[in-house]
Amino acid sequence: MAGLTSKTPALTYKDLLTVHTESSTNEGLESSLKPIEDGEGVQSALEISTTDVIVDGHNGTNGLKLNGTMVTASAGDINNLTGRSFGDSTAIVTIDASQSLNNKTIDGGTFS
Repeated sequence: MAGLTSKTPALTYKDLLTVHTESSTNEGLESSLKPIEDGEGVQSALEISTTDVIVDGHNGTNGLKLNGTMVTASAGDINNLTGRSFGDSTAIVTIDASQSLNNKTIDGGTFS
């Protein structure tokens, strides 16, 4: 990572990220969500607080990636998995590369 040592502000201000609302500056992270912007005021897709992260515009094509893989599920899809059990010591679901969970029902949850 390149440092800012011995560089002029004119050449580095875009490299500095800021976290603040338009109504006040120099607050840093707090409990309320704030956008992350570059030094020129261009807002990123991220809003952060001390407790939450929002990825604006996440739609399964753009937005949240985990370890380089796009998360294609919506928050509602992920929340629907809460409390579901997909196998235990007596019932285990196994699929191989030629199979799909599309339009299948497991434990009362439909995957499509």
